[in-house]
Amino acid sequence: MKSSKSQPVTSAPQCFFPGCTEPAPLKCSRCKEVRYCSKKHQKSHWKFHKKLCAPPGERISSKAPPIVAPVAAPGSFAPPAAAAPVNSIEEEDTCIICLEKDVSAKLKPCQHSVYCKTCVEELLYQGQPCPVCRKQISRYQVGKFIDTFGEYGLWPTSLLG
Repeated sequence: MKSSKSQPVTSAPQCFFPGCTEPAPLKCSRCKEVRYCSKKHQKSHWKFHKKLCAPPGERISSKAPPIVAPVAAPGSFAPPAAAAPVNSIEEEDTCIICLEKDVSAKLKPCQHSVYCKTCVEELLYQGQPCPVCRKQISRYQVGKFIDTFGEYGLWPTSLLG
């Protein structure tokens, strides 16, 4: 009797351009991760993608907090503590998309306020959902806000009480 092995179904990567679901044979030549269906979509999306694009091995932003890994004392058999980012007040107020500008916009309806106005406008222009909770963005408010991102950025104010 002939055995029939099922092959895993793999779907072709889709174009990264917002709203496009076409197969994407073209890769970003710099980061090698983002794919596009056409040069037109790749060129149109570059304005936004270039903020996050980095060659493999250089993905750590210069704006990212440094990692500090404590070392056990000589002769100690205790394992070292886990590495942890060293945060400062300024870094907590930086847009999580571009890592450059101060937080200045709150999304509606989810209430996440971890983005700059420029990045929020780009999300709206592209029809993208909130990168944190994936809720569709209906509008946004500009101003200075208390951090509603939670300890790890997962808690909108509606869940905080």
